[in-house]
Amino acid sequence: MASWLRVSSGFDAGSVRLTTHGMARLGLPELRVFAVPDRHVPTWTTTLHGLAHILLTRQLTAIATHPTRGSHLLPTELTVTSTDITTAEGLTPPVAHGGEAGDVGEGRMWWREVGVRYEVLRGGAQFLNVWALDEGD
Repeated sequence: MASWLRVSSGFDAGSVRLTTHGMARLGLPELRVFAVPDRHVPTWTTTLHGLAHILLTRQLTAIATHPTRGSHLLPTELTVTSTDITTAEGLTPPVAHGGEAGDVGEGRMWWREVGVRYEVLRGGAQFLNVWALDEGD
């Protein structure tokens, strides 16, 4: 997944914004996350890879299950695990630290529970805006 999905960064009001490029090729909205602290850019990049993997898997399952349906619902909350991330990036699953399943390495934190909100911009660009649920809405 990560080999064909590009994540770019930009700056908005002094913070980093990350945006995917490549989801639309598969009929899915691109992903965006705002106000990312510099130190969390690598973590959010891998989280977006994992989320893209989840959404693509759900999309393919929905199409296989209901091939005549023209659209499929997207959830508003998802859980991204280290397995989703490593599958998306083609890596060996990392060793959890502190005994908690899903942590992606010593000293690196990432969010398992994310919220998504669908947005269509003028001109038709479609996005799922992503945030960590523990950061609020």
